Amino acid sequence: MPTNWKAIFIRGCKLIIEDDKGNKFTTNTPNLIAMTAQFVYDACVSKLSEIEAEIVFPN
Repeated sequence: MPTNWKAIFIRGCKLIIEDDKGNKFTTNTPNLIAMTAQFVYDACVSKLSEIEAEIVFPN
């Protein structure tokens, strides 16, 4: 499988990032979209792990 296999599945997608001032960044580049999606996914998984580690169930 090619190293950029995720980008192959993202063809035809568009990524739009907008800040609170209304400035927009838009791209159709599959590799950039795949990298951004992976970054967000990794950040969410990491944060979830932190939250789960702090959960204490009473006896």
